[in-house]
Amino acid sequence: MFTVLNEYLSRMHILTDEKIYNKINECITKTEGISKVCINVNLNRYLVDIKLSEYSVENADLYFKKFIKSVAYPYSLFYLRYNEGKLVRYKFATCREDKTGFYCELMYS
Repeated sequence: MFTVLNEYLSRMHILTDEKIYNKINECITKTEGISKVCINVNLNRYLVDIKLSEYSVENADLYFKKFIKSVAYPYSLFYLRYNEGKLVRYKFATCREDKTGFYCELMYS
């Protein structure tokens, strides 16, 4: 699946800008049940570390689905999920019809 994600990303023009950052930040900070958030930008990708008030794989899935519903472009999106002990990591990419979009790695703990 990582090969598929990398192929998807290779066809996109990945952007990072203040508008996208603010959209991500607003979506996460307005969500109840999140106790701490850290958003970093590194090599044209957003790294988002989220500490849940009550961690579970099910809660991480619920919060992630709310996140993509708020920030994903309607044209296309792709994500992978994998568990690492008491951490759930999502790799998420979305783009518009002109193939411009953004890439995030979200870590829920």
